[in-house]
Amino acid sequence: MFPISDFHPFSAVPSAPDAPIMSDVFSDNCTVTWQPPTEDGGSPITGYHVERRISGSARWVRVTKEQIQDLTLKVTDLIENNQYEFRVAAENKAGIGEFSPPSQPITAKNPWEKPGKPSRPEARDVTGYTVHLQWTAPESDGGSEIFNYVIEYRVQGSTKWAKYDTKQNVPETNHTVTGLKEDTYYEFRIAAENKAGQGPFSDPSQAVKTPIGLYFPILRI
Repeated sequence: MFPISDFHPFSAVPSAPDAPIMSDVFSDNCTVTWQPPTEDGGSPITGYHVERRISGSARWVRVTKEQIQDLTLKVTDLIENNQYEFRVAAENKAGIGEFSPPSQPITAKNPWEKPGKPSRPEARDVTGYTVHLQWTAPESDGGSEIFNYVIEYRVQGSTKWAKYDTKQNVPETNHTVTGLKEDTYYEFRIAAENKAGQGPFSDPSQAVKTPIGLYFPILRI
């Protein structure tokens, strides 16, 4: 005869939990959270099983092979822009209970976008080989901090833009472009960059002429 402490009478699997809640949704992962079911079936719940499907599909796929002990799970390997639904089932010694209703669908997408368009850059001082540029940040940073501004230039009359190598990120709204040629008209444009990528370029600056043999800046007010 078994000791009373080892005896756990049960006769049913757990009831279905409520639909899980989704949070922290990104392009390749999200967090699924749920609550225990109202009925454990007469035996302590030993773990949970989470399944997912692409919205509109009838095929559910198990997220993990093993039981999940917690009430939350970070799901990875999502495909960007796909829409997903999730459901959860509890397990006890009698087996796996019914799955919950599906969660509200979520789209695997980062919560930020590319930044907007900066203002047209202006040349504040010019030498034979350098131009100091200033511009205004875009009205929208896309929900993510702008960590770099991309600078491009072209010789006036050319249709081809060249990227200026700044050697490192330009987080501020000004920069001195070096290595230019004397007696040449240049145009410049600026694009902001955040976690989502590079936004659109600004309108081109007015053409700026670098003088001949001048090493001290010409101030432009």
